[in-house]
Amino acid sequence: MPRFGLRYLWIHSLYIVQDDDSQKRQEISNMTMIYANASVTLLAVQGVHANSGLRGFRGISEPRHLLQSVHHLDEEIKVVLTDAEAVFYEVGTDNPVWASRGWTFQERFFSRRRLIFDGDSIRWECASAIWREHAVLPSHLDRTRSEVIGCDAIMSPDLPYLSRLGFTLEDYNKREFTYPEDCLNAFAGISLIFSPQLAGGFISGIPTAIFDIALPWRPGNRIHRRIATDSSKVLPSWSWAGWSGRIEFHSTTDTSAMEFIKKMPYESLHVSIGVTRTLRWKSHETVDAPGVPINASILDSRDD
Repeated sequence: MPRFGLRYLWIHSLYIVQDDDSQKRQEISNMTMIYANASVTLLAVQGVHANSGLRGFRGISEPRHLLQSVHHLDEEIKVVLTDAEAVFYEVGTDNPVWASRGWTFQERFFSRRRLIFDGDSIRWECASAIWREHAVLPSHLDRTRSEVIGCDAIMSPDLPYLSRLGFTLEDYNKREFTYPEDCLNAFAGISLIFSPQLAGGFISGIPTAIFDIALPWRPGNRIHRRIATDSSKVLPSWSWAGWSGRIEFHSTTDTSAMEFIKKMPYESLHVSIGVTRTLRWKSHETVDAPGVPINASILDSRDD
């Protein structure tokens, strides 16, 4: 770490206590802020498991297979030549295991600076540029498309609440968990970014503030039932958390989307949209526990 000018290194597999459920929940809920406030996050994308290590460290790990020709012009200047074809594509692992794991979602989504080890190459990503070891390409990013600023783009005030949640879950819910019930544990930290806009928290992954309009989600393609391995944990079938696969929300029912449509300046557009509540929902900690009313606060403010 001294070469980075940094003092601390945080490794989630070492610093999250696994045999203390209370402390584990607290640490998991902090992971979002840890990644968001990190000076830089190192992503071992190429590895197939936690012990794969990083290639290319002489005498320590497996050698890399990155074709480069290095020519030293003097003590301070060197020229690196790369395979001509490499400059036209992004090197990387096809369908990496890293991208399929649920716990790695936060690493890329929330980190503002990322040093990515993939395809026997290293890539730097931040909100301003992408620098690749294997090729010299324009560093400017299209801020509307770049995944580098995914979190900032998702939380844009121009997007309706349900659209923000939907874009986040589109990738997250396709990922795999060793223990299916961990899908909600890992989501606990992710949900914090929605807290300022969606007060009241979440019930099994559904935000209480827009419970009525978030409940009728739909499959984006084939989905599979998640069953908790721990009998004391429940993944309800009415929540997206009870299913593995891509899901979608009916964003046209989002109340903020309705307000957007109403404000459209087109004289020829005549729209009459509203939400009428027909049910009052309650949540139960257990089957026998008394029901607690779910306060869909955003709808309450629009009932008039």
